[in-house]
Amino acid sequence: MTKNVKTYNRYSICFKEKVVQEVSSGSSISEVSRRYGIKGGATVQSWIKKFGREDLLNKE
Repeated sequence: MTKNVKTYNRYSICFKEKVVQEVSSGSSISEVSRRYGIKGGATVQSWIKKFGREDLLNKE
């Protein structure tokens, strides 16, 4: 029997800001997530909220 081990990725603040900037420049959240290999569905959305850009959440 094998154990399922969860892996967590830690992203730098610079990387998060870059992703949010790309969403603000017109790319969709799902497109940016795919481009950078970000697997969590709500990860980019939480970054958008963290950086105060909630106006970008309804773009999808």
